[in-house]
Amino acid sequence: MSLSVKWFRGPLALLAAALVLVGLRAGAADDAVEARLRKDITYLASDECEGRGVETQGINRAAEFIAAEFRKAGLKPGGTEGTYYQPFTMNGMARLESPNTLQLRGPLGQEIDLKLDSNFRPLGLSGAGKVSAPVVFVGYGIHAPRIGYDDFKGVNVEGKVVVVLRKTPRFDSPHAPFDGDKMAEHAGLATKVVNADLAKAAAVLFVNDLSTVRQERDRLMEFRDTALGTRSARMPVLHIQRHIADALVEGALATDLRTIEEDIARDLKPRSAALTGWTATLETNVRRPVLSVKNVVGIVGVRPMLHDPVHGAEELHAERRLEAFDEGRNPIEARERLGPLLQKCPRLVYRAREQLEGRLWAVPPVANAA
Repeated sequence: MSLSVKWFRGPLALLAAALVLVGLRAGAADDAVEARLRKDITYLASDECEGRGVETQGINRAAEFIAAEFRKAGLKPGGTEGTYYQPFTMNGMARLESPNTLQLRGPLGQEIDLKLDSNFRPLGLSGAGKVSAPVVFVGYGIHAPRIGYDDFKGVNVEGKVVVVLRKTPRFDSPHAPFDGDKMAEHAGLATKVVNADLAKAAAVLFVNDLSTVRQERDRLMEFRDTALGTRSARMPVLHIQRHIADALVEGALATDLRTIEEDIARDLKPRSAALTGWTATLETNVRRPVLSVKNVVGIVGVRPMLHDPVHGAEELHAERRLEAFDEGRNPIEARERLGPLLQKCPRLVYRAREQLEGRLWAVPPVANAA
């Protein structure tokens, strides 16, 4: 019995020793990987790289570092002219220049000169331009065909300045949200501006809705908070104080914004109407610098998808469908149409975003603030 025990312990001891050695080697390998990752991240997150902002020299230092690491790893250059760099241009963050003015004229000859940063403010997603045109109230500026709601139906806003409430009807209602899971998209500023542009409006004046007033009073949106996208609207977009918009609505429609919002929330029927006799004369100067930037591209050695006879044909077919994309479309509908296509062919995501942003300047949800 004792011999049996000794024989049994021997292999167990060898096996245990082998497992310990394997574990030590695996642990050492993991430690090496962690150390390398920590070193890379520490450098890329260091002050020397300046946050890798697109307008800093730090982003170029980061690109050079990544290209050097690609070279060490044996990746082939995937950029232009045998380099790891793929240069391109993009718009920088919007900048507010001067002048920026807004004057309202009423049916009785009254003139209201609004003060910048006190009574009104251009938004970061605004385009630059001058407009003098009649004013139309278009509720929340929403086009929601799924529930038969359209603030632009029955009113002519072509060439007009539209007054638009922020967010949506029933925004604070947990039991009956507006258009279900689409409410946040309808509430987005960029979505509303796109809707106004598709209706051929000349400019947009945003007004705080009741939900916003309860949370923030009647605070004007900060310019920088609405300048996160890479494209500007094709029209001036401003934010005005609620009491000013209320004066226009009361004078033209014999009611006030609170009553209109409560009525819309009750029956989900738009209350859009021309504010007869009121005109707005405005100028905005919002500029976006064009920046020269670059991607860092390394090729592992796998053939590109387009060289594959099966997936390549599928992607080519999808690309042709994308090229046939109809620009006269609400951005929410566009995303619903293109969503399944992009899931099948993820390499087209960037081309799709270019289509959506270039033609509709619809921005990703993170930048589509309400």
